[in-house]
Amino acid sequence: MKTVRILGFIVIIIIVVFASTDGFKGAKDGWNSVPDIPSDVNSVSLSVVPDKTLVPDSVYNTELQRNVPYRMNGIETYVAHNNNVYNKFVPFSLPFILFFIYGFYCLVRLLVDICRDQILTRKNVRRMRFFIYSFMLLLAFMEIIRYIEYTQVINEISLPSGYMVEDFGLKYPWLLFIILVLFVEIFAKAEKIKEENDLTI
Repeated sequence: MKTVRILGFIVIIIIVVFASTDGFKGAKDGWNSVPDIPSDVNSVSLSVVPDKTLVPDSVYNTELQRNVPYRMNGIETYVAHNNNVYNKFVPFSLPFILFFIYGFYCLVRLLVDICRDQILTRKNVRRMRFFIYSFMLLLAFMEIIRYIEYTQVINEISLPSGYMVEDFGLKYPWLLFIILVLFVEIFAKAEKIKEENDLTI
């Protein structure tokens, strides 16, 4: 149990440090780097892959003292803002975001209880479920948004000769999330067995 408490404390420290450094810095940099763009376009990032017609360009390598070829694997561009499906779908993200915020709050409460050596409790089972399922729902919604952007991009953008848009693929590690769900349900089963044993005693 001591190891679990130490790990819980370490996770809390990591969350606090990230929020106070990288999180705020990333938000500030993102805000400051927003260019002045027309209101009728949306910024999108997409992965590109070379096709058979690509003639690679080159950059100079000072160590090798010669030009070496390079190729792009991603670009940032703009698509029309008047896509009705996209505009109607994005506002529905608010419930998912609010659900995740509550799930994150549950995670913090869970970590605090772990540091207090209160681990196998019904509240912690509920908190773990809220966090992992809210997180997965938010990411699933973001995958759908990415697919909508992908279909819009391939219908609007013509890439330079030698490149094409990479086929759509899932961005997030869903196998890992399924394993986390399995561990959460194992934790829930352990809590239930503990509760039954306590009643028996």
